[in-house]
Amino acid sequence: MAEKLVGIVTLVGDTNYGNRLQNYALQEAIKSLGSYRVETLEGLPLGESKPLKIRRLLATAFGRRKEIIRRLVNRTDAHPTLDDYVCPPARRAAIQAFSDHYITPAPQQYSTEASNSALIDRYHRFVVGSDQVWNPAYTHANPEWFLSFARPEQRVAYAASIGIPELPKYLRSKYRRGFNLVENLSVREHQAAKTINELTGKNPPVVLDPTMLLTREQWDLVAVEPPQLQPPSYVATFMLSAGDATSIGGPDLTAVHQYAQSECLGIVDLHSPEDPDSIAFGPSEFIGAIRGAKLLVTDSFHAAVFASLFHVPFLLVPRGAMNSRFETLLAHTGLSNRLLSEASDVQGSLQIDWGTVDARIAEKREESISFLARSLGQ
Repeated sequence: MAEKLVGIVTLVGDTNYGNRLQNYALQEAIKSLGSYRVETLEGLPLGESKPLKIRRLLATAFGRRKEIIRRLVNRTDAHPTLDDYVCPPARRAAIQAFSDHYITPAPQQYSTEASNSALIDRYHRFVVGSDQVWNPAYTHANPEWFLSFARPEQRVAYAASIGIPELPKYLRSKYRRGFNLVENLSVREHQAAKTINELTGKNPPVVLDPTMLLTREQWDLVAVEPPQLQPPSYVATFMLSAGDATSIGGPDLTAVHQYAQSECLGIVDLHSPEDPDSIAFGPSEFIGAIRGAKLLVTDSFHAAVFASLFHVPFLLVPRGAMNSRFETLLAHTGLSNRLLSEASDVQGSLQIDWGTVDARIAEKREESISFLARSLGQ
């Protein structure tokens, strides 16, 4: 049987562990379904169009009046981004090495100026997903991220994430058109399904993040145990931000430190830009470090996913507008009482029925893979 080519449309870049791991996982999940070759497309437009920028500024002018005054005074058009994190060069190199080894890129970048006929003819399907692909702060409602360039039957959204609880009013008509473009539509969070239903009347299925389509045994082949970390002699933390619901300076880790001290465990910060033990971790070392931990404290969705897959107890730090992904993950796994702020007994939080968690993930994995298979034309 001749191989069919599938193109993945996702955010790219070598600064984020979860992004690279979900890209790889979606690639491998598609390949496992039959005679498919999979490539990841780059070059889709990320910039904000001038008309959309004007609408955004008009719609948000009052709430952003201090920022606007500051720009006028400083005469700069720079606007804040969602994440001010600057990836250390050694870590970026390690993430890039993972991408080069594990992810197959398309031979040519997408171009808005070029004719798309050759691109359309090259691929059997295009799959947009998963992490933040419909977050307006990253992709600015550009229609290409709803696969506007493809034929209707070629458009598949797998576990697409919006990333914010509510779309701004000035963007809703653009998103309504975008959602209606996608014939085979699924999302990653329950909040995204609610948003789409409110705008279009559609009820997209909520499927697993691509990283959860692969089994623990498959991830064991990718994970690398960092030699400087000796399991289970440490508690791991991975904090992408201090968390919107925490005080300035980050979450209160007093109970975690007390637990670590009582058990003679070290605490390893997997996100530190200065710690020589973790600064050059790539995605393989990142998940290897999670696998070897006695406990994980995190505000990262993907870190919590791998803790679930590797049977590592975890405690969550809220991230405000991004909490829907945690709520959906906990619903999939059946876990509860995972918030650090509610964990008066850290020792008690280690007691998890992993057999039940595995069974729930396996059931949801079967449903999610069935959706993906049907969307690919099987």
